[in-house]
Amino acid sequence: METCGQFAAQLCQAAMEAHASKELTAHIRRAWYTLHALNPRRVSASTVGVWRSPLEQTKPKLAAQDIWLDPLSILRMDVRVFESADLADILLTVLAESLIQSRTALRRIFALRHREGGVLQKTHVSAMIQLQEASAVQLLIEAVACARNARVRWLVFEFIHARFLEQRTIQKLVHFQAYDVTAIDDMVAHVPSMHACSEFIPELLVQSAPGLQLFAVRLAAAVVAKYPIASNEGLAKEVILPHIQTTLVQIAGSATTDQLAVGNSMFEAIVVVSTAFVLIRNECAQLAKAVKAAAVDRAKITTQQQKECCARWAMCCDSVLAAVEAETAAARAKFVPIEDINTDAAVAALEALLKSDK
Repeated sequence: METCGQFAAQLCQAAMEAHASKELTAHIRRAWYTLHALNPRRVSASTVGVWRSPLEQTKPKLAAQDIWLDPLSILRMDVRVFESADLADILLTVLAESLIQSRTALRRIFALRHREGGVLQKTHVSAMIQLQEASAVQLLIEAVACARNARVRWLVFEFIHARFLEQRTIQKLVHFQAYDVTAIDDMVAHVPSMHACSEFIPELLVQSAPGLQLFAVRLAAAVVAKYPIASNEGLAKEVILPHIQTTLVQIAGSATTDQLAVGNSMFEAIVVVSTAFVLIRNECAQLAKAVKAAAVDRAKITTQQQKECCARWAMCCDSVLAAVEAETAAARAKFVPIEDINTDAAVAALEALLKSDK
């Protein structure tokens, strides 16, 4: 059976050299699966060994046991693997089986240690397994962001979908660890199980870290827009919008980078929610008005520089309100971030408003 591993190594090396040829990689994929059926462990180990990144190639050779104990090593690969759908398919097959083998190995280790009176608890093992599998998904999300091949992207999203269906805990853990916000739209569009995120969005929204707040709002807006069902309308009305209002009223007029990013995401989310759920447009409009009132009130008791920030926030609220009340998508102006709003125009509008209030 050693021959299977050797043949697999030769195939995988040839695959690297021919990764741009669909015809050749298709033949290699079929041959690889034939060998894999004969000796899965050795063929998978040989595959990982050949496809390691140049940096990883300088390290000691990996045995099958090394891969089971650290299946994430599979993803420290040559980037050319994700330029071919056939090669990506092979890699994901190896990753899926290695995660299962790792799960089994860790549970076996726990059973042995438990019999010997060790301090390792079953909950520790479960946490280790979940963290490992969540990390694998995180790495795949990062990798797929760079993939240009549509078929490769589909394969990765299908793999992630399967992991989320298999263990909802993994899905929750991945999102509480968060990932690049630019990947959210693709995840929601191409991973059907993302609809289940609505179950933990309320918990995610109350996280205190600005980065997680921004991530949570972007995720919430994307999920309710993709799935405009009754339960998500209730989520938007009872959880998302009240949270946005509380946060925006507190930070209205801020000029810090983190709070501007959160504010912009929340303003965009208001427009998304109003578009998805026509029946709660009035709540969205009232929210924009409440935030504007907070910005205007703050402008009355602050310095000139801070007053300019408040003016930009107030004008941003006006543009959000106009977008919420727009009858059609064509009539809805493109969102302008707070920091990009014309300061002179915003200050003039604020001054006029303050004079009219006297």
